[in-house]
Amino acid sequence: MHEDAWMASQGPTSEFRLNLNQNNPLLRMELFRTSIGSDRDFLWGFLLGFCVGFLMLVWVWMPTVPHKQKLGILTGISLQLALALLKKNDDENSNFEDSV
Repeated sequence: MHEDAWMASQGPTSEFRLNLNQNNPLLRMELFRTSIGSDRDFLWGFLLGFCVGFLMLVWVWMPTVPHKQKLGILTGISLQLALALLKKNDDENSNFEDSV
């Protein structure tokens, strides 16, 4: 109430602002607001998720990555896994047919 009004009235060069440690990303609430993102973000996330794979899961937990990019990363990783499983299944079937 009164504290919030007083904190809001402090200028950017006040001692209060200097003691807040504005360089710490965990203290700035703007970073925790994840934007939705665009179709371009989804496409980049998909390409990176497909090409890089599980390493991109680190980006899914980052609060600054847009939501659509996170979905693209997960979709790319899922497609990579699905194609790998289909290829493995096809190889096993061809080995089985060769032995018969």
